[in-house]
Amino acid sequence: MLIAQTSDLHIRPPGMLVGGVVDTAAALEACVAHLQALAHRPDLLLITGDLTQQGRPEEYAHLRRLLAPLDLPLLVCPGNHDDRAALRAGLDGLCPWPEPPGAGIPDGATLDLTFDLGPLRLIGLDSLRSGHSGGALSASQEAWLDSALSEAAFLDKPVVLFLHHPPFPMGIDHLDAARLDQSETLGLLLDRHPGRVVRLLCGHAHRHVTTVWHGVAVTVCPAPAFAFALDFAHKAPAAITLEPPALLLHRWDGRARLLVTHVSPIGAGERRSYGGERPTVGV
Repeated sequence: MLIAQTSDLHIRPPGMLVGGVVDTAAALEACVAHLQALAHRPDLLLITGDLTQQGRPEEYAHLRRLLAPLDLPLLVCPGNHDDRAALRAGLDGLCPWPEPPGAGIPDGATLDLTFDLGPLRLIGLDSLRSGHSGGALSASQEAWLDSALSEAAFLDKPVVLFLHHPPFPMGIDHLDAARLDQSETLGLLLDRHPGRVVRLLCGHAHRHVTTVWHGVAVTVCPAPAFAFALDFAHKAPAAITLEPPALLLHRWDGRARLLVTHVSPIGAGERRSYGGERPTVGV
């Protein structure tokens, strides 16, 4: 099975640019074309937050049109630039968020979800903290996740957990100041279910970052339109850079019970064979 992941699309209304310079819609169109041209079709597309720039209905309508050519199952979690109600309405019927009990959608109801893809269980957490760049999880979300991981253990399902905000410090001050708040509570919850979560997937940083946190491999996805500059200087200001875009492909190896991640550059060069010669491997 193959899971494609992109993140931080920051779509604006048609014809508008982010910061007046970045055409995020064109970047997403290139991302969609890249996915369509892959030799192996993904089983699912995962988007880890900040789907739009300002969380407006017209931005989600534009996003929906841009994603339409893919015809892939879609899983989404909101980021700090998103609006829950507008996101749910804009992607209605595309992402399988559960309907809360009772009539209508309660104000502030988080968009958490579970989704089974073959032997894998994907669990999405809504870390949006309205009015803040950083993220948070409520006590009720943590209790829900504890129960969801216990159920996955009972069913012997490996779990891929995803949310927008990384829970660990990356060494880039402005990003670390806006990561998941009180993340150690989540870490202790992972400790309570050792080996159950095979990967934690995030966005927010606009960079490809990896680490191991509380015994779980964590992968942060790059963004298709722009990156945050890699600057480890103390209190360095946020700056964007137009680095080569990429998405991530996560391949589940059932025999080895491993999720293996590949970086797939968008707009990569022409594929060529070796003309019958085998490549030399070694030093």
